Amino acid sequence: MPENDIFISYAHNDNSTHPDDHRNWISLLEDYIRIRARGRGHELKIYRDVQLNPFTGVNQQLADRIVQSAIFICVVSPNYAKSDWCLWELEQSFKLNRPDSMLRIGKYPLDDSELQSTQKELLKKTDHLLEARFYTRDESKKSVDDLQPELFPEHLTEFYKRLNPIVDKIIERLKELRAHHESAPPAEVKENQIAVYLAETSKDLADNEREQIRSELAQSGCRVLPDQPLPRDASQLRIAI
Repeated sequence: MPENDIFISYAHNDNSTHPDDHRNWISLLEDYIRIRARGRGHELKIYRDVQLNPFTGVNQQLADRIVQSAIFICVVSPNYAKSDWCLWELEQSFKLNRPDSMLRIGKYPLDDSELQSTQKELLKKTDHLLEARFYTRDESKKSVDDLQPELFPEHLTEFYKRLNPIVDKIIERLKELRAHHESAPPAEVKENQIAVYLAETSKDLADNEREQIRSELAQSGCRVLPDQPLPRDASQLRIAI
């Protein structure tokens, strides 16, 4: 089984600090998923990129976390659609070809006129995912009423109600994955596995190209090094290598 049960992909602007120190939108989402699952006898391991170390290759950290998470949740909003990082995470998840393990949270509707064609094309793929919407659109009035539980406590009940089917799906999917994992034959230990050292790229080269090479090597059965963040101190770096 993967290291984490859930990876939450979201725009940090959708979880900005409230002036009165209230819990924020994404934090409320994560907290309720945990609480609801715990009430059904499941302790979930949830990952979201609250703070990453910029000196260890952010792409590599996120790519590893996505691969090592059983379920991918994307919190779609205008901020999400315009975030290169969020769309990169979404693309990485689709590359794993696990649509049954992807869920969409509709925080606020998108305006296609504000999006580039590549953004629209990628986000269109999420239309086929199981979704919980946290807004209501009135086409006649051209208005949107969205749930803002971090600002209005009276929105919390409806916020939780709309999350319940998502949590139920998460638990159902995790049960399926664990059953499959337990019934699968143990992996054969490869004593002579080839190890490949893949150097980090300089800033003038694309990190995503390195990640593609890394993924292809891993799929070919190679052990790709370094398999953990490298220290920046010269003496410690020599020891680690």
